[in-house]
Amino acid sequence: MEKELYKTNEDLKELQEITFKILMYLKGICKELGLRYFLAYGTLIGAIRHHGFVPWDDDIDVWMPREDFMILLDYLCKNEDERYTVSTGKYKIKGEWPEKLQIKILDKYVEVERGWEKKGHFISSHPWIDVFALDNAPDKREDFIKKFRKKRVWYQLCRSKFFNTDLNNIMGTIDRTVYFMYNKMHLLRHVLNYDKAGERLFEAVTACRNDPSGKQYFCNAAVYVHKIDKCFFDKEWFADSIEVPYGDGMFSVPSGYDAILTKIYGDYMTPPPLEARTGGHFGKILSRKD
Repeated sequence: MEKELYKTNEDLKELQEITFKILMYLKGICKELGLRYFLAYGTLIGAIRHHGFVPWDDDIDVWMPREDFMILLDYLCKNEDERYTVSTGKYKIKGEWPEKLQIKILDKYVEVERGWEKKGHFISSHPWIDVFALDNAPDKREDFIKKFRKKRVWYQLCRSKFFNTDLNNIMGTIDRTVYFMYNKMHLLRHVLNYDKAGERLFEAVTACRNDPSGKQYFCNAAVYVHKIDKCFFDKEWFADSIEVPYGDGMFSVPSGYDAILTKIYGDYMTPPPLEARTGGHFGKILSRKD
């Protein structure tokens, strides 16, 4: 579904401003605590190619080394901000990944439509930015990938009980089936344990947490992508950071950003054709306090 069907240019600009302020909030915490962070994925493309948002996007992604990531998560959980919060507790977005795999920093003051794949299917949510951990990965990674894929499949199955969708594809069929069975069969309430599955996926991702000898990082954004190879990055690409303009601020990007973006996207400096310039994670703004 093209998000432009339900998001105006005015909404898009406003959402970019809202998510940028969340990024500024994160930057302030990282500066206070001495944490490393790097702009990631489309946000990194935006910084290099546009010196700000990719014009048709409202999403912000950040990478952090695992040790910094866990300090940030602990800080966010213990120091509740009046406006910004981590996706956990009463603000947990249903069906989203465990906080130890992906931090979502939400703006509690703003309510937006979050659209699924089929027109007219929306839920209410808050705008956010995503923070992904960079974990140690082994140089010989076949077993690592095998275990990760196995745990990911089971976690996806447990996660699907949250989605009673009307999608006319295989994922929609799986979601409907699991949703129905989970609510009708008492046994499955114990078998499809979302929290335990999340912990096991976290254990698979961080299997080399205490072994920094490998030459690569693994990013758990692989939960979303089929080509897991694109989620392995040379550590030397992140050995240093440089400051680049992004909107009204200066932000950290990995010194090896060219190698990283080329691996993920190929020719990242050439924008996609007009018909492919869609995206964004949020629909129209429903309400805001300020």
